[in-house]
Amino acid sequence: MARLGRGQSFRPIYIRSNKPIPVTLYLRNTQTNGIGSTYYDLSTSPGAASDTAVVNASAAGTEIQWTKTAGGAVAQWISGRVPAGGFTLESSDISVWVNEDTALANVGGRYRIFKRSSVGVETELAGGPFDNGAEFGTTATETTWAGDPTDTVFAEDDRILLKLYITNIGVMAVGTATLTFNASATGNSFFNVYPGVILKAESTNKHYLSLMGVGR
Repeated sequence: MARLGRGQSFRPIYIRSNKPIPVTLYLRNTQTNGIGSTYYDLSTSPGAASDTAVVNASAAGTEIQWTKTAGGAVAQWISGRVPAGGFTLESSDISVWVNEDTALANVGGRYRIFKRSSVGVETELAGGPFDNGAEFGTTATETTWAGDPTDTVFAEDDRILLKLYITNIGVMAVGTATLTFNASATGNSFFNVYPGVILKAESTNKHYLSLMGVGR
């Protein structure tokens, strides 16, 4: 390492990036949001142990929403509440660990982004859906792609809602696809939203408030 000579001083080099820092939201198997049985948490903290969601592929299918178990109820992931002042969601990308059970299933991935208002109205963001455009492998592999929705304003207490799907790559056939998530390392599927926003913590006294007749 070169030494500075007399009269010389160290001058740091700064690298400027135009891309904002995202908020990373991990797909969890918890449901602290309290909205309903099909709504799982999008949390800023990763899980500790992997879990799976399995969806059936069907002959000539084109778009099938992910389910928690094959043939069961849908699974969808929702964030905490947007803080006072709101924010504008400008772009996104996703990293999910996925696989199909057989190469004959011919399925790939898709996601759609929704805004869920404080009164429960869900509105899809324009510009989607967002596809990875390639068939899954037959072993769980990290798969990443990006989605650039129309800039959308979220008001205070709105939530970001992520819905995942399988789509046909060629002609879909009967089979299954598996999403691995809720892990701390391999299988830590997550969703990045730009720019970053500090979401409100979930209330820990929802049941008490409900008994008092206070809204959700």
